[in-house]
Amino acid sequence: MGFFWRWWRQQSRNKQRQVHRLVMGRRLQFVNGGWCMHDEAAAHYSDMIQQMTFGHLFLLKTFRLRPTIGWQIDPFGHSATNAYLSTLMGFDGWFFARMDYQEKARRVNDRSLEMVMHPRDPSDRMVGGGIYTMCMADHYCSPPGFCADHVCRDQLIQDDPRLDDYNVEQRATEFLKHVEEYHKAFRTSHLLVPMGCDFTHSDAALNFAESEKLMRYINQRSSSLGYRLIYSTPAQYLASIHDTHTTLPIKETNDDFFPYADGPHRFWTGYFTTRPTFKRYVRECSALLQAYEGLIARHMIGHIDSTTRWPTHRYMDHSALFDLRERLAIAQHHDAVSGTAKQHVSDDYTKSLADARHRVEQAMGQIFAHHGYGYPDQQVPFEPCPYANISVCHMTEHLTPGSNASVVVGVYNPLAWTRHNVTVSFPVPTANLSVSGGYTFAVEAAWPFPSDQQPTTIPGRQNYTLKVSVPDIPPLSFVYFTVNVTKEGRNEPAPTRTAAAAGRVMRGGQQHQQQGGPPTTIESDVYRLTFDASGSLTSITNKPTNTTVDARHTMQYYRSFGPDSDQNSGAYIFRPNTTDRVKYDAPVKAFQVTRSGPWECLVQLLDGAESASCDEANWPAFFRYCVTDGSDAIDVDWSVGPIYIDDKQGKEFVSMWSLPAVNSSAAMAVDSNGLAMVRRTRDQRQSFALNVTDTEAGNYYPINSAAYVEDASTGVRFTVLVDRAQGAASLADGQIETMIHRRTVYDDNRGVAEPINETHPMYPTDDGKGLRVRGTHRVVLSTDTAIQRALEQEIYHDPIVMFASSPPPAAVAQPHVAMIEPLPRNLHLLTFSPVPWFGGRGRCCERGRGRGAVVLVRLRHLYDVGEDANMSVPVQYDLAGLFPGVSPQQLSARETTVTANSLLHRAMDRRMVFPTQSDTTLAAFSVHGDGDESTLLVTMLPGEIRTWSVLVRPRYDDLSLLCDCEEGVGGDECVSYWDVLTE
Repeated sequence: MGFFWRWWRQQSRNKQRQVHRLVMGRRLQFVNGGWCMHDEAAAHYSDMIQQMTFGHLFLLKTFRLRPTIGWQIDPFGHSATNAYLSTLMGFDGWFFARMDYQEKARRVNDRSLEMVMHPRDPSDRMVGGGIYTMCMADHYCSPPGFCADHVCRDQLIQDDPRLDDYNVEQRATEFLKHVEEYHKAFRTSHLLVPMGCDFTHSDAALNFAESEKLMRYINQRSSSLGYRLIYSTPAQYLASIHDTHTTLPIKETNDDFFPYADGPHRFWTGYFTTRPTFKRYVRECSALLQAYEGLIARHMIGHIDSTTRWPTHRYMDHSALFDLRERLAIAQHHDAVSGTAKQHVSDDYTKSLADARHRVEQAMGQIFAHHGYGYPDQQVPFEPCPYANISVCHMTEHLTPGSNASVVVGVYNPLAWTRHNVTVSFPVPTANLSVSGGYTFAVEAAWPFPSDQQPTTIPGRQNYTLKVSVPDIPPLSFVYFTVNVTKEGRNEPAPTRTAAAAGRVMRGGQQHQQQGGPPTTIESDVYRLTFDASGSLTSITNKPTNTTVDARHTMQYYRSFGPDSDQNSGAYIFRPNTTDRVKYDAPVKAFQVTRSGPWECLVQLLDGAESASCDEANWPAFFRYCVTDGSDAIDVDWSVGPIYIDDKQGKEFVSMWSLPAVNSSAAMAVDSNGLAMVRRTRDQRQSFALNVTDTEAGNYYPINSAAYVEDASTGVRFTVLVDRAQGAASLADGQIETMIHRRTVYDDNRGVAEPINETHPMYPTDDGKGLRVRGTHRVVLSTDTAIQRALEQEIYHDPIVMFASSPPPAAVAQPHVAMIEPLPRNLHLLTFSPVPWFGGRGRCCERGRGRGAVVLVRLRHLYDVGEDANMSVPVQYDLAGLFPGVSPQQLSARETTVTANSLLHRAMDRRMVFPTQSDTTLAAFSVHGDGDESTLLVTMLPGEIRTWSVLVRPRYDDLSLLCDCEEGVGGDECVSYWDVLTE
């Protein structure tokens, strides 16, 4: 809808009315209805929901329209999560065009390109009876030879018999031959034939003219030819299929359509990692948006009894909120977050997001000041430090020795749980500091190696890192403390021990370990990590469970395939060099240990000679392992790049974990868009017998949150949690590799027409050698299966840290009172937001009389059926707990579809259900509510996502408020979302 919205805003009222008439007459129909056609590998489920909601509410406001068809024809593989969310949107079915060539051949053979996809466990009631799913017969293009566009060279149809080039009979025969081939893959007499293709929808008049020539000729002879052609839409086609009552096969439980390959050696698994910094930036913007939405919603509720217009405080920047929503929605496009846009287009995505993010951060800074200082005349805006990960922070650079300066640090917890043992770290220019509030803190060297190994050319780099341990941050609440400069010599940086890597020699390109030298350990109250004399990891111990496993962790790379081949590795496709499958290690050349307070860390400086960094003096490749008391995870920071390609050889880097004692039975579990975990078996597919052509690329899968391997005999599970979308594989038992960076030299001929060679210059001294990438993985070794889900949320929703330089009042050091009581640990508050209602600010109004505010609430039960014995249980929750200070009598809740465009029970009552070819009975969709607005106590079943629109009324019924209406895309009338929802 993003393109349509831009066009719509430019049209006259008369043109808009004409479009309205076309929509009302169903001559113009909308499918999918999202702001974009989102990716299904690199997009997180929360962002998929957000962008679909944005589009669906635009259509609801503008046309009173609710889409019923999913249309995902171009993404490069399809997820079980997308099918599940489609049922929650009330869709009758979804259509796509890309399926692995081996699975498609099997399905063509047994006429099962149409199926019912059952994306959840049969015991889970939230399945909606499955969803109709169709893969198009011949991509999403016209039959071969029938492209009608000025960019095509196909023969046009001539139906005038007086002309020499008359050919309609011949062309109709050719067309029907293609149709007959399509028919062999389907089970009914209805066939969907698209007319047009990628890049060939630029001449509508020609396309329609050619189509009508075919239709006229064939329909006049339909009785003899056996076919009749009509203009149709996906919704009309699906209704026709439904009316035949044809029994359809089921797509296997917890199966999906990853990875996608369109031929041997052509696995579209590279884009799972392509443009890793943009993938991380999208994730950061998403977390910021969700936090800001929640804060704005709470301030809306706080002003519900105001007798003035809607609050116009600087932190209530609805324009900034709209822009970040809209631009983040665009970023979910299957050529955006996927990394498969051209470089200048990707740069524009980044700039667009950055502009909106900056405005939201400015508004957030005002909110931090409001909560920290309390009074408007004392407010000084807080600001973030966006470059803290490279030891640059403009908000702390004034903390110089002898300056007597200070800085106020605010920390916001965007989760609806209390966070414990939170580490807040940021760059500082001196070690002589104190922290208010009695918090444990330590100052460490920003780069702990000797001066000859110090990065030197980044302007503004600060030499130290301040770590502060905050014991508890209540849910949705702020904590503040002050950092002051102290006298010289009062503090010293945390003690360190630096060593050159011993005992590692290179022989014939292979690494060998010599004997000798004591091991090194770092440990917390949960973990002990042991490293050999070379600084390489050798074992991990979980102390509470007394579990120790041998472990090895290395940075390695694949050599990319190309050139002079029929398939290069590139933006979409990962194809390692098949003539040299060996992965090359980046050996440890030095390591350093830091021990300070609850933190113990070891940093490995990696040898860049094998191309982990071609600029070692300024951007060395490294791993940093940190364990913290009270933490269930090991933090592993990583840095790689610029990748060396002067040898004309692309390289694709992985973080490789190997635990030989973990017998994972050729299996690995990965998340599906950050939602359910899906079991993947090496060199196998659930739906077809796989002919293995590429062991590495064919076993890569997308992950958005986690991957794990597990030993069924011991219950030991090793989990890697990621901070952005990446690709992951398990090529041997007990092994997980995640691809963290890639740089290719050649294009893979899939549409980008560029290699993936990011060289964005950030600093004057940068010579364009290539992109540097840093990130964090959190790893868990445990038999406790519940740990992963909480960590996923903590990683996605990092505490938001901001700074102010003015002297604070004494009270600023005290934690802010919790905004709400913590949710149960198996529930996640996914959304607490003003409804994105176009042309207004979410205010519910009618003829100038205020009726309150509508808040969109989504809850997710974090644990699937059977995932954890203690947490995978139904849980009750009172929605009134999200509205402290508001009496239940002021609240009305209506359960809706996940995109909030329809009452749930209405959407589910009208959904099409298809007969299936299976002994399994698909449960009907579980609708817990029946539209009763007084019901606030809800029961969440394992794996559920549920959505409510909650109306918060003013305390006094006779309070007359001004309606906050603006001229918007749907007209200048004041239209109440609450009323439209029930139309």
